[in-house]
Amino acid sequence: MRDPEGVGGEADADGGSGASPELRGRFAEEVDWSKVVNPYVPGPPHGPDLLERLWSPDWQTADDACGSLHAACCGDGSWVGLAALEVLPFLVEAVRDPAVKVRPEVLEVIADLARAGNKARTARPGSRLGGRRPTAPAAWPAAWERAVEALLPGLADDAEEVRAGVAAVLARAPGRADDLIDRFRARFEEEPELSVAEQIVLGVGELAAHAVERGEEAVTWLRERMGDAGKGEEPDIDDETEAWLAWMEQHGHDVRLPAIAALRRALPGRPDPAYARTTADALLTPALPGTSHYLEWRSRYVARATAADAQLDEDLPGRLTLARALLRQDTPDRHEAGLRVAATLMSRWRSAVPELLPEVAEFVDAADPENRAFALRILAMCGAAADRWADGADPDRAAAGPAEADTAGAPAAAPPAPAPAVPAPPVPAPVEAADRDRLREAFQEALREKPSYPSSPPRDAVMRARALWRATGDAEEVVPALLELTVHSARKAYTTPGGVGPLLLLAEIAATYPPVADRVAERLYATARARIEGDCGSEAMKILQALWRLTRDGRRVAPALVDLVRICPPGGCPPTIVDAAEFLAEVATADPACAAEAAPRVRYLLDTDERPVSHDLWDAVRRDEALLAAVRLVVDVADQRT
Repeated sequence: MRDPEGVGGEADADGGSGASPELRGRFAEEVDWSKVVNPYVPGPPHGPDLLERLWSPDWQTADDACGSLHAACCGDGSWVGLAALEVLPFLVEAVRDPAVKVRPEVLEVIADLARAGNKARTARPGSRLGGRRPTAPAAWPAAWERAVEALLPGLADDAEEVRAGVAAVLARAPGRADDLIDRFRARFEEEPELSVAEQIVLGVGELAAHAVERGEEAVTWLRERMGDAGKGEEPDIDDETEAWLAWMEQHGHDVRLPAIAALRRALPGRPDPAYARTTADALLTPALPGTSHYLEWRSRYVARATAADAQLDEDLPGRLTLARALLRQDTPDRHEAGLRVAATLMSRWRSAVPELLPEVAEFVDAADPENRAFALRILAMCGAAADRWADGADPDRAAAGPAEADTAGAPAAAPPAPAPAVPAPPVPAPVEAADRDRLREAFQEALREKPSYPSSPPRDAVMRARALWRATGDAEEVVPALLELTVHSARKAYTTPGGVGPLLLLAEIAATYPPVADRVAERLYATARARIEGDCGSEAMKILQALWRLTRDGRRVAPALVDLVRICPPGGCPPTIVDAAEFLAEVATADPACAAEAAPRVRYLLDTDERPVSHDLWDAVRRDEALLAAVRLVVDVADQRT
């Protein structure tokens, strides 16, 4: 956070910072400070004091300066600004200077700049309306190339965290992939610390995907690392002194798990069953004395195991085998890792529940309280599928009787669709004629306002239109203006002033004013289609709900809803795929004629093994069951029509 006084903490103890007078002079002379500004906080540009604080002997002062530099150079990390061109050489210089207290943090800033620069080079606008392309100045590639060259000596820095950070940054230099692969491999042979060796291996994987000449060599080298368990068991120092001395001089890092991650980056979309076998071997073989994972804390082992499982990604057979193997070990840390892996798999794949649930259920009586509680939570997550085990674990539930137990956790039957609601015309409130005139004038005043952007609504126009309509009961007072506001609503951009507000009010009025009902319905349908094509599910959902309330015409609403199901996200902010499917089920139940066309287009949701909802959440199974219930309802209605 920038200090308003331009100073920080102990930085003034030696005249401003830990930087030499010569370096402070360069801060002022070589940087165009008019370009180094905070993009989020209005105010004057930064000055040389910002870099002086980066060299401060006070860690907090230096860290605050590092944060300010990050904001000025790349904001949230999604773009590269002009400030980056000005200060990048000094960021590199800070990394190379042991006097700087925040070198790892500076490397994180450089890594974000590299990532954003690479995205700007390759990214294209997405399909979502208003998509943005990451940007970088035209001079950025040359500046980045100079920075890469200056960072190379950092691979041999005295500080472990700096070596690891430099390797991570250099891995984001695809234009130097062949050269860097050679340098990384050479450094790996000399690297004494496991954390740095792991980062080097990951870097080789990143670079191999971009290499021209060294790609195949890099992949071969990574496969060798995947099969290398390290330097092996420690010899007896008394019986084999020379062997023990040789063993001590070896680095022999076990980097099998990072090698798998690196190979997946180097060879995307090319799964290999050997990944799962190697992962299981690396996790289940006891660590030897003298190696990095010997006597590892339980929490660290569990984190390492779950991360290793996650990188197997779509290899369900391999991940099932790993989960079973962990659950069948004889230590609580292995059991906890197995339970967590099992929960992850069951939240993602439907078939994983019958495969793993029996073995998970064995832990409801485990001696370890954490594993026992976790197993019970998994059973609760699985709902009806876990009933026979849950009954045994919960005496209160078992006493409730078989009728209650059989239905617990099952998706409830869909309620009958409510009868179409026929809105009554608004009853004009007892408003004096003078007040009605004031409402009319307020509405016209709002319409006369010229918004700054095509999508900006005239201030309070919709609210004033609703008040006028409710006061007078005369739709013609407001309908022409609302139709004018929404005339461009079906364009594939946000050009409807006020978003969906005017459209929803039009739909509400049209339900009580038949002369405009058809016209409004057509506009709602066209706008919903445009929003679906623009990947804007939230507005499409609101519009389709309004169209359904207005027309109760399933043949018009259902096809658009099927497309909405396709674009809705698996979770997060509504509408999700579950919300859209449940709305489709409501429409199909009320208007069975539309189900025959909709059912074939959503039936695939019943057949897929991977759950279409968000994974790794405790309610994933419940939400997936709700989705299945909605889709089955649509299919059943269609089958009854044939």
